[in-house]
Amino acid sequence: MDVLQRNASFNDLLVKVLQKLLLILRKLQLQMKHIILLLFLGATFTATGQFDFSPEEVKITGTDQDESVYTDYDVINASGAEASTLWILDREEVPAEWEFQICDKNNCYLWGREDCPAANPNVFSADESWAYKLTVRPHGTAAVGTVSMNILDMAGAVIREIPIEITIDGVSSVDDLDSHQVNIYPNPTSDLFQISNDDQVAKVAFFNIVGKRINTATHFAGKSHDVSQLQKGIYLVRLLDTEDNVLSVVRLNKN
Repeated sequence: MDVLQRNASFNDLLVKVLQKLLLILRKLQLQMKHIILLLFLGATFTATGQFDFSPEEVKITGTDQDESVYTDYDVINASGAEASTLWILDREEVPAEWEFQICDKNNCYLWGREDCPAANPNVFSADESWAYKLTVRPHGTAAVGTVSMNILDMAGAVIREIPIEITIDGVSSVDDLDSHQVNIYPNPTSDLFQISNDDQVAKVAFFNIVGKRINTATHFAGKSHDVSQLQKGIYLVRLLDTEDNVLSVVRLNKN
């Protein structure tokens, strides 16, 4: 009986020890998950902070009659170490007619090339900056939109997004248009606007700041247009004739 009692006590002790070990292992497992999560977040934060750009707002402006317009901006390696990068252009919602050319540290690429070849990365020394160039051909298409030049690491992860606002204003495409400019007034407005020199205006199309059409209205001479339902902000108003030729594109400031 003594032997059986000792064996039972030993078994009870062994079970308690195993239970404590399992509890410790579970705690270690949770701690490892937290450590891995923190390491991942730290790595992500570090990666996105490795590159910067200047100026803070990058913009391109022109008209639909320009052959091409461009802007320069600096890409800056702020990591404190040498880094190799790629890039890709995100067109977002800009017109399909717009064509782009990108110049980086290595090349001015052919028109229409919108990503950096993996075999030709941009190598930055510590704290080096380099002037990149983005050129757009409007091909007669007026709009307002934003593209993003995304700087990538060699694994393809985005480490810096550079938004570039592009404004291509429209000019008359009708040869016999009155010499006085077709325009809208009052501008800014909180409710109604009218169109000057509007004899040839048949349609009014409204676009938001990224170039997405939000409304189209018919027009006749002397008609007023109600924009009271629009939120405050900047809109692009495209004035068209009966054949959808662009007579003018005007920025509307909605109060």
